[in-house]
Amino acid sequence: MRFAPLDISNGASMAQPVCAIITGAPSKKPMAHWCAPLVFSKWRANSAMAHRRKVEKDTMNKQRLAAALDLIGVLAERFPACFAVNPSYRRPLKIGIHHDIAAQLGDTISPRVISDALRIYTSSSRYLKALVAGAERIDLNGMSAGTVTAEHAQRRDKHKAKQKQLAVAPAKPAEPPKPVAAAPRRIGLADLKTAAQARRVALP
Repeated sequence: MRFAPLDISNGASMAQPVCAIITGAPSKKPMAHWCAPLVFSKWRANSAMAHRRKVEKDTMNKQRLAAALDLIGVLAERFPACFAVNPSYRRPLKIGIHHDIAAQLGDTISPRVISDALRIYTSSSRYLKALVAGAERIDLNGMSAGTVTAEHAQRRDKHKAKQKQLAVAPAKPAEPPKPVAAAPRRIGLADLKTAAQARRVALP
């Protein structure tokens, strides 16, 4: 099937819809009328995709948090001399202990879950309090595995200062309420009568 060359010499505009040009019927509706549904449909699809991605991200974050907390419980049960669920009994861990955990648990736990669990474990206030220079570090068996250096203790102080700053950050002051304009008084029948009487008195 062949189409004749497009002839716009008879007044047809390139802004007209393609269907109107092909059929020869002039379009009485502007181009925006034909494009608006397409634009809205694309916007709605993009919005739905963005919402779906946000829901998936939030769900993934909740799942990662739950997996990390579960792993802390498993580590406290399997290595009680090293890990503790109660933050009050947590002691500085050996540097590189994540490698030992991965070697003990094998492929049952992903490195990301181990990293998340250790980040939560070592971010507690009681653990940071125990992380002082010269304090003993322990391995999975609770044996001595080095000491806390002054550099690591300094990092601890910076981390605690940041946590304290976030905790005492002043709340954003509430904006004062905007004044509400008084509604204009509604003119009643008595006002109209008073105005008519005033006009009659003013007449010569």
